[in-house]
Order: sequence, then C-alpha cells, then structure tokens
Amino acid sequence: MQMGWMNRQPVLLTLLGLLVAGVLIPYSPMFEEVPSTDSGVFLYIGEQILNGAIPYRDVWDHKPPAIYYINALGLFIGRGSVWGVWLLELSSLYVAAGLGFILFKRAFGIMPAIFGSIAWLASLVFVLDSGNYTEEFALPFQFTALYLFCQSEKQDSYSWRGFLIGVTSAVSFLLRPNLVGVQLSIIIVVLLTRVLSRRWHSLWIHLTWICFGAISIISIVVIYFAAHGALGSLLDQVFRYNFTYSATTLGDQIDSILAGYKTLSSTGISTVALIAWIVSMVYMRYAGDQMENGKPLLYVSLVGLPVEFFLASISGRSYVHYYIAWLPVFAILMSLFAYAFATSVAPRLKNIIRIGKVTSAAIWLFAIFLMSFQPVQKLFMRTGTVARAEMRQMIEYIKNFTEESDYVLIWGNDTRINFAAKRQAPTRFVYQQALYTRGYQTPEMIDEFLCEIMMNQPVLIIDTSPSDVLIPPIDHIKRESWAPSSLYDYAYRPLPEMYAVFQYLASNYTFIGTIGQREWRVYMYVGKEPG
Repeated sequence: MQMGWMNRQPVLLTLLGLLVAGVLIPYSPMFEEVPSTDSGVFLYIGEQILNGAIPYRDVWDHKPPAIYYINALGLFIGRGSVWGVWLLELSSLYVAAGLGFILFKRAFGIMPAIFGSIAWLASLVFVLDSGNYTEEFALPFQFTALYLFCQSEKQDSYSWRGFLIGVTSAVSFLLRPNLVGVQLSIIIVVLLTRVLSRRWHSLWIHLTWICFGAISIISIVVIYFAAHGALGSLLDQVFRYNFTYSATTLGDQIDSILAGYKTLSSTGISTVALIAWIVSMVYMRYAGDQMENGKPLLYVSLVGLPVEFFLASISGRSYVHYYIAWLPVFAILMSLFAYAFATSVAPRLKNIIRIGKVTSAAIWLFAIFLMSFQPVQKLFMRTGTVARAEMRQMIEYIKNFTEESDYVLIWGNDTRINFAAKRQAPTRFVYQQALYTRGYQTPEMIDEFLCEIMMNQPVLIIDTSPSDVLIPPIDHIKRESWAPSSLYDYAYRPLPEMYAVFQYLASNYTFIGTIGQREWRVYMYVGKEPG
C-alpha cells in the first residue's frame, strides 16, 4: 500500500474543494452584483415562490420547475440574498467534482482521476457564463447517476440504486429535458449489454427500477401543480413553447455542435475527448480487459458523446451554458485518455528515455499547467469587472421614484431589474418574449397582458428595447422604423392585437427621460407625480 500524500483521499478532496471555490468565487455576488438575464428570471420567480406564487400560473417562463425552487431555497437560506443561491452552486459543484474524482480514481487510478477532474473544472470556466443555470445544477445528479451505475454494474444489481438513477433522471429532466444525456446513455448501455448477452430478465428488472424512480418524482410534481391549478400552464409553457422555440434546421444544429467544440477547445478538452472517443473504440477491443473497473464508464462515454451532442443542439442555438452538459462525458474521456497514456504510452517511453517518478510527476504537472493557463487568466479578468454601471443606475432610479409596494414593468427581457430593485411586475409576463414568438403567441395572451397592466397600473415602465432585438419600442416614432434582427425575423413578430397595448400606454403614460448609454426610455403613469 502506497502511503504518499497523493494517495490520501481526504487531502485530495480538500484540494478539490479549494479548486471548486476558486472557479466559482469570480461568479459570486461579490463581483456579480447584478445577476445575468436568465439568472434574474430564476431569482425573481424564486422570490415570488417564497411569497406564495406558483410558477407558470402566476409568472410566465418556459423552463421546467426545478430551477425556480432551487433559487427559492437559495434565497431562503440567504434570507433574500443571492449569496444563498451561490452557496448552493458551490455545494452542487463540489458534490459533482467529489463524486467524479472518486469514480475516476476507482476506475482508472489516481493520476487519471486528478487529470480528468482538473480538465472538466478548468473547462467549466468557459461555459459557466455568469452562473445559476440549469446545466450547472444538473451536474451533481449526472455524476451521481454515473456513480450509482458503476456500483450497480459491479454488483450486477440495481434495485435501490436503479431507483435513485431514475430519480436523478427525473431531477435532470425537471431542470431541462435535454439534460438527461448521461442517464439516457446509461439506459442505452444497460439495454445493449443485456440484449447482446440475452439476459432478458436482468434487463426487465434493471430498467423497471430506473423507470420507477423517474416516474415517482415526475408524479409528485404533476400532482403538486395540478393541485394548484397550474399543470395546464406548465405543459403549455415548458413543452408547447419550447417545441416552438426549438424549431430549427440541421445546419443550425451542426453549427451549434461546432460552436460547443470551439468554446471548449480553450483547455483542449474537446479535442482530447474526441480523440479519446475514437481511440476508445480500438482500446475497448484490444485492451479492455486491463481496465475491468473502468468498463462501465467506457461504455457510457462511447454512447454518451453522440447523445450529448444531439441533445445540446436540438434548439440550434449556441448559448455557452448549454455545453456544461458535455463535461461529465468529457471528464470520463479525459481520465480514460490519461489512463491509456499511463498504461500504454509511458511504459514504452521508459524503454527509450529514463523517466523516474519525479520526471513523470513533472510531465503530469506541466500538462495540467498548460490545460489550466487560459481558465486562470479568464478568472483573473472576471474579478476585475464589477456590476454593470448602467444596471446599478437603473436600479437606483427605480428605488428613488417608487415604493416597494409599487409595480414596475420592464418592457423587454430584463427581469433581473425587477429582482434587483425588489419591485414586482404588474403581469405574469414579467418579460414579454412569449408575446412575440410566432406559432405560440395568441390574441388571448396579449389581452391578458393588457388587462393586468390596466388593473395593476405600474408606476414606471422601463423600455429596454434598445438592447433587445426582439422587442418593438413603446415610442411610436421609433417603432415605425423598428424591425427585429434578421437573425430572428422568422421567429418573432408582434400580432396586430399588440397595438391596443401601445394605444393604452400612449394614453396613460408620459415619457420622463432616458437612462444609460443605451438610452432606455422611462415612462411614468400619468396619475403619479414625479419625485
């Protein structure tokens, strides 16, 4: 038994925790005083949940429900502060990193585990965006599924472990449906291995346990939202809207995959993972017996890479946080690559040049240094950027002109202003993208939007259309020359019924000035005196 400090798991897990903290600190509220656009929506809905609201019924958004309740929990822990959500991010990422390290260590050994863990955490810097995304919170459930799968395969028994794999599948689905790539790959591996070996009874039992776990969680969620009269709205917003939103072409999907490959190439993880995936086809056939403990992970990675590529590209869009979902499979392939190097290449090098333990360790450290150089540089650059001055100016403006009980409508897609200023929107369409989406928008939705504005009479309306290509301006002169960006022209257009909204605003709101370099126009309700 080796007694070196490198083999002391608690020490390595502590160092891993420091690495996770180092990755996340630049994304903390210390530097992100104003949340990103998507994060602002999740935080706003989380805050509304704590005040008794039900997503979909009371606030419109098209993500599945898990992310809102995670944000509500974080705000509850932080007593209204975003620090609580950040602590959940930190805990979530540490659980994912810790499980991944333990899993890779058992399958491939200590150095491949260190290499694979650092590789995916360093790469996370380039796709984390501003944090608090669904993909980020799915990571511990994806790594948990991998851990349970390997344990189940080792014992050839799923039972409660299979049930928990199903639970992780449901939670990942409830964060976003296309985050189930790892669990779907596990199911495909179970299916293929049992069918090829004609183990029909085993196949039935294993898949039944997994399905039972997934159905149990989904059933609880369905019953909860049905009991609160929100199930129909959930199905409409999460499924009908997203099917409309995701209408795309094969060319867009290929571009999305290539964009993800390019984004993650900064650390080399996408290139090395792709090479490892190709080499693994051969390695599995000729050297698979040398890595009995790693076979389940090898099978999952071979199936999982094309599955993850497909799922991430469904919408044809290339938002960087989409590619967080690739990292568990990439981490397996990076660890596998390091294992293959250590067992196949390094012994041959020893016959050519004399490599001692110190030299070998130096090679590994140099590889890790090269892989981590750009992420570290990016993190240092982030710590030099504070919240957007324009946003701070806007928030202070709203607080000075309104009371906490006043409604404020952000005309556009910037819900984070409502959250940061602690002002409620007058309508469940807290941002209005749904009202302009072709194939989804309806006159009834626009009528509901107008009725809620008329009933709640927001004191201020902030027109953010100058920074949003989808939203037409409130001002009729500017609106005459407005057209959505050619990139989105096919997908977004206002219905004729929207002009009743513009008429009401023109009659009941007066322009009082602009804010920021983008000249966001501010309108005040005519019954409200300035100051």
